Amino acid sequence: MLIFEKSRPGRELSLLPPCDVDEVLPEEKDRRGLALPLPEMSETQLSRHYTELAKKTHGVNDGFYPLGSCTMKYNPKINEDMAALPGFTEIHPLQPAHTVQGCMEVMKLAEKRISEPVYDTTATSEIHKLQQEIKRKQGYALALYEDYKSGLLTKEECVMAREQYQKEIETLKEQVYYLEYPMDRTAQAIEKSNVWEKQFEEYRHAEEVSKELISAFVDQIQVRADGSIKITFLFDNELKALQTQCKSMREEVA
Repeated sequence: MLIFEKSRPGRELSLLPPCDVDEVLPEEKDRRGLALPLPEMSETQLSRHYTELAKKTHGVNDGFYPLGSCTMKYNPKINEDMAALPGFTEIHPLQPAHTVQGCMEVMKLAEKRISEPVYDTTATSEIHKLQQEIKRKQGYALALYEDYKSGLLTKEECVMAREQYQKEIETLKEQVYYLEYPMDRTAQAIEKSNVWEKQFEEYRHAEEVSKELISAFVDQIQVRADGSIKITFLFDNELKALQTQCKSMREEVA
């Protein structure tokens, strides 16, 4: 229900302190003809209204929200604490640059990190050029038959030219392959990291060991002759890297 729908004539509250400056009214010609249509409510009703709205808000304390605008996604609360530091909140847009160097350093660093490409942009540009050249030569090769039919080329000339274009096209395709290969390896590495993160997110609240859980995280189980058991886990390297990172973070905090 809108706050205006809860309004009742005659209800009022006093939350603001008395005015401590002279009251200056506009001239008659500048005054409103009608009073502002503000809702009339008691202090209790006003407090309850906004408390009800607050309960409908989904935030970081309520859980993860994967859809919607970027402000609705999960942002660590520590980010809010950092953004609330006086060095950010108490500066003015017109301050001299030498007085806000710390803030400018943070913004430049963030800009640099965000703009860093996943792939080599030079290689990407070169691949695009090579692919355009391949299409161009393929078009020339297709046009040879029309030149032969029109009598501009003999059969032998048409065959020789077509073979030459095919060799050039194959050479260009090899160049594209050698440029794309490192990029594909990078994409595979990113995809692999996403897979194990998704697996952990899916089973992080598991309360018992199930067949599905073992299949998700165990590579192989070996029973040795002495009766001992060796378990090889999937994502072992990723786990070790994460443990090392967590250890470093704990040491920095300590």
